[in-house]
Amino acid sequence: MPGKWYERFRAFDEKDYQEICRLLDVSDLDDERRNRLDFIMRNYHATKPDPGAPKPKKMRAALGQVVKLCNKLIETINDMDDHSARLLIFNFDARDDNRELLNLMKEKTSDLHALLDAAERAIEELHPSSGRPRTGDSVRSIIVDLAQFYEDLMGKKPNAPYYDNHKAKYSGAFFKFVEFCLERSGASEDIYSNHSLGQFVKQTLT
Repeated sequence: MPGKWYERFRAFDEKDYQEICRLLDVSDLDDERRNRLDFIMRNYHATKPDPGAPKPKKMRAALGQVVKLCNKLIETINDMDDHSARLLIFNFDARDDNRELLNLMKEKTSDLHALLDAAERAIEELHPSSGRPRTGDSVRSIIVDLAQFYEDLMGKKPNAPYYDNHKAKYSGAFFKFVEFCLERSGASEDIYSNHSLGQFVKQTLT
């Protein structure tokens, strides 16, 4: 299996959109709704846990180093004497040589502050336990997104799936819509089985 999400992701084509319309019993999806659905699926693939990713503890350590080094570099630059700071900025961008030093220092360290903020947010977003994030959490998240898409399109909340005893599997318009979106976008491995996806959808909607 390719390692990058964009290598696994498959964008919907016209035939896929026609099948989605059939499943939802609508005549067509306009460009705005198609783009929204495409964004939902891309976001799911881009943010779901990667089974090959290192454990959060190791990721937190790496991001912690970024935080530490950014703080140290910002502190070092801010503590510079004016002459060293001016020389540094001049060699960074000679066009800035005549501007006010304090403003220049703030401007030149703004990217470092942005990187620092990004690293701190990334640490907060990591799963708090020592184990890897669960793919099931991501599946529930996309069910919520697709349910909102469905409600905006149909003007009503989706019904929970029902279990077809005759066919021994879950069914229902919204359930089939979710199942199709996951399968056709390249996330069929996240479904596990009809029963597990049915349980995910049922628990998320109720």
